[in-house]
Amino acid sequence: MSQNLEHALAFFERHRNSDPEQLLRCWRAMTGARLQFRQGTYELTYAGVRGTASSGAARQLIGSWTRAAKRRLDARKAGAS
Repeated sequence: MSQNLEHALAFFERHRNSDPEQLLRCWRAMTGARLQFRQGTYELTYAGVRGTASSGAARQLIGSWTRAAKRRLDARKAGAS
């Protein structure tokens, strides 16, 4: 699963200057990531990592997910040391 997170983070980094709405649609189509609206919050879930945003802005949602993915990877690396 760490490899999935690393690939996803690399994808978002490579395309950081792209239109976030289009980037999110493309990534969801490629990976099957789940996007839902629950209790007033948008949620993006992929590889066991969830990002949230209270507005529908794709950039905020992608940013939230990538921060959570980086924290997950950092925690795994710290546990492996």
